[in-house]
Amino acid sequence: MSLLAAAPTLPTAVAACAITGAASVVFLTTGNSTIQLTAEPAYRGRVIALWAMALVGSTPIGSPVIGAVSQLASPRWALALGAAACVVAVAIGRWPGDAEDRRLPDLGA
Repeated sequence: MSLLAAAPTLPTAVAACAITGAASVVFLTTGNSTIQLTAEPAYRGRVIALWAMALVGSTPIGSPVIGAVSQLASPRWALALGAAACVVAVAIGRWPGDAEDRRLPDLGA
């Protein structure tokens, strides 16, 4: 998204859109697979519902903010804000904590 925000030409922007789209698909597929494989079977539906709510349910909050930034500043600034939000999310997800909490359970493979 940062590359897309700073793209100087249309071909660069198109390439950045393709990379951003591919990264989005990889993120969603990996997240969904991880949740389904690690959730307890009795709670799997509930956990997937929370996952969906976090993805889709946050849209009414973020969309007006990004739209306002795009209108007041420019679409480039809105893309840069989205990229910054991704960096913050990664930093929160990688926050040092108990390493035991981050290990995937043995699935008996």
